[in-house]
Amino acid sequence: MIDAMALSNNGRFRITIWPGSPLPTPNFRHIDCTLSDSGGALFITKTGEIAESHGEIYLELANLDLDDRDAIAAFANKYSVLRGAEVYSRLRDADVLPASSSWVRPAFRPSFPREQRLAYEEAYRERIFRDDLPVRTEIETIYEFRFAATVFAQMLDAWQRLSTGRNRDQTRDSQVAYWTGLWSQTLLREGLPALLRNYSPSLAFQRSSDGEAWQPAEIVAEAPVTSAPLYEVCAFELFNHIVQSATYRQCENETCGRLFVHQHGRAQHRQNRSIGIKYCSYHCAVAQNQRTYRRRKQAKRRNPETP
Repeated sequence: MIDAMALSNNGRFRITIWPGSPLPTPNFRHIDCTLSDSGGALFITKTGEIAESHGEIYLELANLDLDDRDAIAAFANKYSVLRGAEVYSRLRDADVLPASSSWVRPAFRPSFPREQRLAYEEAYRERIFRDDLPVRTEIETIYEFRFAATVFAQMLDAWQRLSTGRNRDQTRDSQVAYWTGLWSQTLLREGLPALLRNYSPSLAFQRSSDGEAWQPAEIVAEAPVTSAPLYEVCAFELFNHIVQSATYRQCENETCGRLFVHQHGRAQHRQNRSIGIKYCSYHCAVAQNQRTYRRRKQAKRRNPETP
């Protein structure tokens, strides 16, 4: 699907993508979860309703503080868990995971199966002794959530480097940064298709009922599943932004600073702007404008001659 390493005749990187148009993004299911007492796992207590992606969940993931377990739990309750063990399995099967190397981030070292097993066993022991949890409570360890989140952060970083040349000179000056960047490109090129391996082009034909006049079949392009794991939804979002050559911006609200592509307006109007924008959302724009207004007002009280 993505060949980020192809070289053109002039020696420059040429990004080739198939298919060359955005893909319908599947829906996902909300969940309710609670953080374990030890802080090492999320206990999934309820599977909620199906929801549509707004197209930038993976960017919210990139802005998430992975050292903050409460923030991880809040993200999971807002969207869903990431099923990091499945992500690891997909990448392992695609032979994308690196061998033991000091320059690879700790989350990607081959210790994942052992660390994940230890974290899961600790969470499982806690679960069976808690009376407030349903019998079939699912477990997502913080370790595997961080792993999956780091996968998307690395792929996003690789795409930004390839598409903009960001930090090209700095990468050349550091052997560790060079090899990490090179591996991230491999992760993007081979790992992203691995996360989307369950999907292939499909057509749905809606035929008229018997007895009616013949009508051409209506071809519907849509995701072939009712709902998908959140990591697949995030993979679709990243792929679509690559196809669209989306421009990443950083919110200029001084208390936000998150990475975004479209500004999301008031939810009831489903407004998504991508041109001439400074803020990730309508609410961030209002908050920053109010903050600027209050500062001007205070400055004018201190100095009446201030325009």
